[in-house]
Amino acid sequence: MMHYGHANALRQARALGTRLVVGIHSDEQIIANKGPPLVPYVERLATLKAMRWVDEVIENAPYTPTDEWMRTLFDDYNVDYIAHGDDITLNEHGEDTYAAPKRAGKFLTLKRTEGVSTTDIIGRLLQRQTSHHRRESDDAIATGGCPAIPVHESEFLATSRRLTQFSKGKHPSPGQKVVLLTGAFDLFHIGHVEAIRAAREHGDFLIVGVHSDATVNRLRGEMFPIMNVHERALAVMALKDVDEVIIGCPWRITRDLIISLKIDIVLAGSVAEHENYNVGSSAASEEYADAAEVGKLVQFTSPNPMTSADIIARIAASRSRFEEKFARKALAEEKYKAGKAYVEEA
Repeated sequence: MMHYGHANALRQARALGTRLVVGIHSDEQIIANKGPPLVPYVERLATLKAMRWVDEVIENAPYTPTDEWMRTLFDDYNVDYIAHGDDITLNEHGEDTYAAPKRAGKFLTLKRTEGVSTTDIIGRLLQRQTSHHRRESDDAIATGGCPAIPVHESEFLATSRRLTQFSKGKHPSPGQKVVLLTGAFDLFHIGHVEAIRAAREHGDFLIVGVHSDATVNRLRGEMFPIMNVHERALAVMALKDVDEVIIGCPWRITRDLIISLKIDIVLAGSVAEHENYNVGSSAASEEYADAAEVGKLVQFTSPNPMTSADIIARIAASRSRFEEKFARKALAEEKYKAGKAYVEEA
């Protein structure tokens, strides 16, 4: 599953050079080395190509880079170095996956992003925690006493530095048509990627509003969102088609918001995570009422009908396998944290 940790690795790698080529493994390679993937190849490929730091993608890259494959990289793709995170990666034979580029002096280490992994995200889902994105101090305030410690919570720290690293720092130029698309964007997936790409085609400057945790919780139910607002916002900010992000965007798109951001078009997609997101419902009519009144509302058909519920269904269908994998990976994660050497991040 693509998340902001992957995006941050791409950002770091791109900062080390002038061009970033990314190799993506086939489903067969992943099954042989890690077990069946949650997200199939075609979806992973489309999402990777949409990332703003990626210049070129090599399809069906081998899980273990060999000397022969590296010669192809150096000769055909003008690659100078191969990079990976500082976590230890072993192939199906229990060998260091990147032994060959390390021997050749062609390996660069990236600092792994703390507080997120696919294992962590799946763990939140499996445990169905409603408080995984709340800090102990938040629980103390909410309960008026001792904090309730959740079994598994997000460890992500939303620093201004990280947000700045992901931000494009752009403003719409005079005469550009400004488009606004809002949503939860929880468990980031190909449906989100394709909806954002379609939204971008309606104008010149795309602003994406990411709803607050409280809004998503109210609309979708007590176990949502799985990822907190900053985690969701960073995933959106990593896309090429996104120019600006409103973090914690209000559910109702008011006249003031439209005027202050000089919005020309407010988009309402056809795919909803919850009935209150549906354009045809009375609740949704309230959400878009002001935009409709000032003639800014445009409805469009989302290219891909996938929702976060589909991701959850995939996990539920193989729950026992994911639980076993989660337990195994959680131990490895603790071992990594205990014994790793910190690497200065680009």
